[in-house]
Amino acid sequence: MKHHLGIGTTAVLARLGITPYRVAEDSMAPALRPDDGLLTMRLHRPRRGTIVVLEHPERPGFILVKRIVGLPGETVAIEDGQVLIDNAPLTEPWAQGHSGRNGRWDVSTSSMFVASDARELTRSDSRSFGPLPIAGTRRVIHVVHRGKTSAVPT
Repeated sequence: MKHHLGIGTTAVLARLGITPYRVAEDSMAPALRPDDGLLTMRLHRPRRGTIVVLEHPERPGFILVKRIVGLPGETVAIEDGQVLIDNAPLTEPWAQGHSGRNGRWDVSTSSMFVASDARELTRSDSRSFGPLPIAGTRRVIHVVHRGKTSAVPT
């Protein structure tokens, strides 16, 4: 993840609580692509389908862009590629590819389960390291697709 704005612009955004990022890889394709710009704000209440920016739990300083799949208090399971929330199949219009290994995770009241949209490209998400804390997470509020402004993809 890279920041690419002028110092003045970054200072104004910081005063508003907005942090810019630039997408570095394809894990959120097709919604986000490398070099797409993101504007983010602190996440107050997680909502399923929201794209978020957070720190990798095992690599301090390494930033991830993922989508919220499981909410606080839910049980997330993956069975034969299908994501289940509290034993009910989840419809994921954003997901591309197979969800990978089977598993079951209980999401605490202060955590969320996040996943890549391009599931076959990476498993660097909650499928590998479990639910992640909500604290410190930022939600994407605006996307610039390689020079074209658009609404946040859902």
